[in-house]
Amino acid sequence: MKISISILSSKYDIENTIEKINNTDADYFHIDVMDGIFVPKHYDELPKLKGLKKESQVHLMVNDPFKYITMYSELKPRTIMFQMEVDEDIVSLLNYIKSLGIRAGLAIKPETDINEISEYLDLVDEILVMTVEPGLGGQAFMEEMTEKIEMLYNIREKRNLNIHWP
Repeated sequence: MKISISILSSKYDIENTIEKINNTDADYFHIDVMDGIFVPKHYDELPKLKGLKKESQVHLMVNDPFKYITMYSELKPRTIMFQMEVDEDIVSLLNYIKSLGIRAGLAIKPETDINEISEYLDLVDEILVMTVEPGLGGQAFMEEMTEKIEMLYNIREKRNLNIHWP
């Protein structure tokens, strides 16, 4: 099992947060990026993320994933994932991420049907099943999302896919 720590809701400034996480046993940073369009909140701290000493995983909740993939690839993250609900060519986005030598992932909102991602499962390295609505902090865990995770696990096993959960 791997442990990631999100820097989104830290009570410290970004530099202190990074320093504190760098000094833990956590495996990697989880970096949420929000453009204020796909979700109402805006959070984009790329210039301040240069001090990461652990691997990172970038989760894009943005309308223009190509732009942000290019920007955040500078961090050499372990994975870049984006919301599959964007109005973009999913296959092109996944292939672009992989062309950069980065693992490609999809994140799905709680209301997204598992069948909507079925055609992309051969292309993804990771799937993030969101257990809260994207872009809103302080929400309660949606227990019913565990069923969706189990469904994906069963699909992965049945199709012998190499998909990981972050």
